[in-house]
Amino acid sequence: MCCPVRACLLSGLYPDRHGVVLNDTPLDPELPTLGKAFAAAGYATAWVGKWHVDGNGRTSYIPRERRQGFRHFAALECSNDYNNSRYYLNDDPTPRTWDGYDAQAQTDHLCAWLDQRDATQPFCAFLSWGPPHSPYHTAPEADRARYVAEYLALHPNVPTANADQARSSLAGYYAHCTALDRCFGQLLDHLDTLGLSDTTIVVFTSDHGDFLGSHGMWDKQGPWEESLRVPFLIRGPMLPAGRNASLLSTVDHFQTLAALCGVEAPPEAATSAPSFAPAPPLQTTPLCAPPTTPSATGPFRPRAMA
Repeated sequence: MCCPVRACLLSGLYPDRHGVVLNDTPLDPELPTLGKAFAAAGYATAWVGKWHVDGNGRTSYIPRERRQGFRHFAALECSNDYNNSRYYLNDDPTPRTWDGYDAQAQTDHLCAWLDQRDATQPFCAFLSWGPPHSPYHTAPEADRARYVAEYLALHPNVPTANADQARSSLAGYYAHCTALDRCFGQLLDHLDTLGLSDTTIVVFTSDHGDFLGSHGMWDKQGPWEESLRVPFLIRGPMLPAGRNASLLSTVDHFQTLAALCGVEAPPEAATSAPSFAPAPPLQTTPLCAPPTTPSATGPFRPRAMA
């Protein structure tokens, strides 16, 4: 479920400890969270896109004290309208509108923030897209045209009675995924352009999956793999290529990213979840000789981006 999982990611705690057990329930602004820990360690922090842990109305302005340590904030609590959707920017309570497909506009916004930030300061940034959550048929037209529903293969656990609806939904879901793939590629390319790829940890993950007709069910909120299993892809300096068979959960992200970046996580998170980071922390591992002239990216210190 969206809100409890996002609260797990930010706090490193399970729902019985962070208190967000249902959607539209506020995450305690006094809790120690990932954004606060990285900000306290000297990182520039940014959140762009869907927030969904404020719990004070899905279209309401979110004041600074409820942003969990993220100092640049271009976000809305929640909207499933992915075209020309609303958001708020920092401390301005006037709603703004993302131009066109919001995932693309949000990606452009974060790339611009990377251009304009203080290049001597490490950063921790989240790009939080809404899709491929339903509604499925709102991706850019060119992406929707790529997928013809009648030709799509279904999981064998989709009942025959649900097959037509499942194929139709899957075509739109794949279209959203294709659009997001392009946005993610744009972000990685931009890190390359800025010379940040070798010192930036990048994570690709999600808050939940989607049934898309499997078991005769839709959306999420059921104890099956289609709903529960999400990607966790991580790229960063000194991280070897390969797969890790360990049982990793969203609650582990805080500890893992903090350890990789040499950031102190609160003891509450440490008792809830382990770190999956290799030892020692990357911050103490020399990756290159210190520059003899000032670097455009500043002295080496791992950046974290999710």
